[in-house]
Amino acid sequence: MAADFHVRNAVRWRAGLTLLTGACLGYGLALLFLGTGWLWPVLLIFAAVVAGWLAVYGSVRAAESHEAQIVARGTPGMADFCSGLNRTVGAELFAIDEEIARTQALLRDSVALLTGGLQAIATQSGVQQGIVRAVLDRAENTDEAKGANVRNFAQDVGKMMSDFVDLLVQVSVQSLTTVRNIDDMVEQTEAIFAAVDEVQGLAKKTNLLALNASIEAARAGEAGKGFGVVADEVRKLAQISETINARIRERVIGAKESIDRVRETVAGMASRDINECIGAKAQVQDLLNSVEKINHEFTDHAADMGGVAQHIEQAVGDSIRSLQFEDIVRQALDDARLRGELLRQLASELQQAAAQSADPEELLVLMQRFRETHGEKVGRGIVSQTSMDAGSVQLF
Repeated sequence: MAADFHVRNAVRWRAGLTLLTGACLGYGLALLFLGTGWLWPVLLIFAAVVAGWLAVYGSVRAAESHEAQIVARGTPGMADFCSGLNRTVGAELFAIDEEIARTQALLRDSVALLTGGLQAIATQSGVQQGIVRAVLDRAENTDEAKGANVRNFAQDVGKMMSDFVDLLVQVSVQSLTTVRNIDDMVEQTEAIFAAVDEVQGLAKKTNLLALNASIEAARAGEAGKGFGVVADEVRKLAQISETINARIRERVIGAKESIDRVRETVAGMASRDINECIGAKAQVQDLLNSVEKINHEFTDHAADMGGVAQHIEQAVGDSIRSLQFEDIVRQALDDARLRGELLRQLASELQQAAAQSADPEELLVLMQRFRETHGEKVGRGIVSQTSMDAGSVQLF
């Protein structure tokens, strides 16, 4: 309050002296122009100059005193402000450092897990590709020592079916021939029956003749007794012949029945439609063609799987190479931490400077010198990459 009172008094004195200077200068000039003599005008002008100098001197002193009072009054406030700024900046930067450290730890762990997962995918893809390659080699059967494959199996089965159908056709033809031969045998059997019937007729006639001879021998008495013995023997032979003929007839009838059964069996085999066998062969061939087609499709799909495995391996490799963003982000976070440390240092130096001197110009000079000194440290060596596209990778 006292300083303001002195300032107001200085302003009043400066205004009064200014008015006095103006009045003296005007009155002296008026007297000089009116021609009343030169002494009084000169004295008045001199008095006006002295009053003006006193007014200017008083104004300068008052301004200096006022500025000094303002500075003296503002120094504690500036120091407190810089101290509070230092504490606030320090607290915020401490929190920022903790977040940066936490982010770096999370980023490091996440990238490690991601890298391990991608490497596991690449490994499993390689194993899958090896299995597919082994299946392809097995399907193609490049090494004959490894055994048959699906294609060879289909070809072998097709050949076996063709041979089997040909065999069935040949058996059917031979069965027809056998039926004809059996028919011939049946005819021969019928001829045997006719011969047996003739032999049986001869036996009956011989028996009848022997009976007649015995009757005639009995009539002849002693003269025909020898002839009667011969007639009896002939009759016995005729009876034996008839018995043998009956047995032969039974055997021939049994043989004929067996031949008839064989003929029925062979005729049944021969009567089967050969077209059914040929149709079955065509169906089997279609089935084998389908198996062959499936084999080709399997081979093609297996080859495609091998190509997909290669693409997966390449994509995983590109992804692993793209994980260099961890280094980029880490450097950016380190740069942010460095900037925060420099900001903390600037706040501390401003606090010290404000405690020693409250001149704002000095504080501005301090900040400019700090910027020039530490500005080159920030951002040096930081990767400037903004894209992970192919061709834009920046090595470091």
